[in-house]
Amino acid sequence: MNKRRTKKAAKKALSGKPLTPKEQRAVKAYYIKGIKRSITITANAIKEFFRQVANLLTPRA
Repeated sequence: MNKRRTKKAAKKALSGKPLTPKEQRAVKAYYIKGIKRSITITANAIKEFFRQVANLLTPRA
């Protein structure tokens, strides 16, 4: 299912109407993708933070 239809299905779900099985799958996939993306972003931020701390701790010659 394409992005527009997925958005439409999400709206439909929020308004409390029952979804067709196809729409349910699309919405589920959409949410999982979003969650995965946010996890990746936080992981990268943490990595970068530690890298900077390590840079500060290394003695300069």
